Amino acid sequence: MIRALPLALFAAVACGCASAPPTSPKSARASLEKAELDFAAAVDTRGAAAWADYFADDGIAVDEKAQVTRGRDAIRARMAPVLAKVKISWHPTVIYVSASGDMGFTSGPYEVTVPTQGGGPPRVVGRGSFVTVWKRGADGAWKILADHGSQDTSSP
Repeated sequence: MIRALPLALFAAVACGCASAPPTSPKSARASLEKAELDFAAAVDTRGAAAWADYFADDGIAVDEKAQVTRGRDAIRARMAPVLAKVKISWHPTVIYVSASGDMGFTSGPYEVTVPTQGGGPPRVVGRGSFVTVWKRGADGAWKILADHGSQDTSSP
């Protein structure tokens, strides 16, 4: 699915960022973790609209086939049919914030499920890992600059 991006992109985009409000490293990390968890919760309830809302206007999403989708509207259009069929769950296990507090990335596992008939537990149709590059605005809000996922294709 769509999640994760090489750290080279993180380094490349970090150079041109405006300063975020002053913050301690601990509070910046906590705010980025909260942004990632809020992102997952919003997508769970609001689908593609929430997915796109968390991206910067010029954000990009890279899928497991390395197809790049650019811009919030295109990302919403790309994710709407996907999220109409499946549920994507994820949580960060790595959270890093730059010393300046205005850039960061999150990484962790994701799982894709589909509902089963008869109300049974959802069926897992995919698993993998993600990396998301975030930029913190002058207002303190985190927005996604780049997101990419890598699907686990190994046997269970």
